[in-house]
Amino acid sequence: MNILYFSAMFEEGMRDTLFDKGKMPHPASNKYHQLLCRGLAENGARVHAYTTLPISKANSTRKYAKWPTVESEHLKKQYISVWNIKGVKHGMNFFKSFFKVLTSKKDTVVIYDALIVASSWGATLGARLRGRKSVALVTDLPEFVSSTKKKTKLAINQKLLAMADGYVFLTRQMDVVVNPKHKPYIVLEGHVDKDMATADHAHFSNEKKTVIYAGGLQKKYGIAALVDAFIAVGKDNEELHIYGDGDYADTIQTIAAEDSRICYFGIRPNAEVVEDELHATLLVNPRTSEGEYTKYSFPSKTMEYMVSGTPVLCAKLPGFPDEYDEYLYYFDETREDGLAVALRQALDRDSRELEAFGQKARSFVLAEKNHVAQAGRIIQFIKNSWSIS
Repeated sequence: MNILYFSAMFEEGMRDTLFDKGKMPHPASNKYHQLLCRGLAENGARVHAYTTLPISKANSTRKYAKWPTVESEHLKKQYISVWNIKGVKHGMNFFKSFFKVLTSKKDTVVIYDALIVASSWGATLGARLRGRKSVALVTDLPEFVSSTKKKTKLAINQKLLAMADGYVFLTRQMDVVVNPKHKPYIVLEGHVDKDMATADHAHFSNEKKTVIYAGGLQKKYGIAALVDAFIAVGKDNEELHIYGDGDYADTIQTIAAEDSRICYFGIRPNAEVVEDELHATLLVNPRTSEGEYTKYSFPSKTMEYMVSGTPVLCAKLPGFPDEYDEYLYYFDETREDGLAVALRQALDRDSRELEAFGQKARSFVLAEKNHVAQAGRIIQFIKNSWSIS
């Protein structure tokens, strides 16, 4: 199977080359696409990732950006060179993606991130003209993403979703909203790196008990509630490590300057964050089910947390399948102090109990949700839906 894969991935080496200091895009989306491309290739598909460089005036002062093609067995990652001028950049991404699909082989399948407008728009139009099947990766609904709030962009994103021949959804609830014509779809919550099976899991090796949150620092995601809960119940021999950026970051820095138990690290390389997670006592996602968007959300950090082997505390969001219940600690979000109570209870558990619980979750995602297995399910979904070999 030949796959043309359209997204906005980036290489770690771009950090100091293309982006201004401290302004590299958040790694969660990048990790999702990098792993999925690898997984498709490791299942034997010939994958050509035709990739939009995620630069803008907001994160890069470069006028022109390019990056060399990266190749490995069955996987070619080609980065679209662009002028960093808004209209010009989008036009280049559109036309280059369009012509890439127009010149593709007959048995090619187009897979695209529906939130990346210019390249995905060009790719889907090319797919329509050449009769190629297209599959939209739906990791968020456009109406709940801040970058798609403008009516024109939102309408284009929704049109991109409608043009797909099939879908990969994060939650089953997405199908009701996105797929009124009942096109073929598959639900995959995400994936973990299969290579994490060889990682050195030195659990509870920090001098102090360590709680970690890594992700968006927006108040709507519960970060303020987590900080307040830790301040209320945390002990002197415990620390809260926070990674990420968002509208609450400045407040966290102020709090951290006054409370030595709270450590703020900003945006760091994913490998560095994962290393800290491997040594932690507890990993927390404070997001609650408040808000319509949570029906369509399976936070990628949940997967990353679980594969570390460190126990995970979170709320059970509406999009969580029941199969995860025995592998996660849930806090009672109906109680005002639910997060604080659950946080204290978890930290008071015996370290052997915590380690056994975390290892059980790790074994589950490594066996059932690794990037090779999940990508294999996508390939089988494509074969079953359209008889493509």
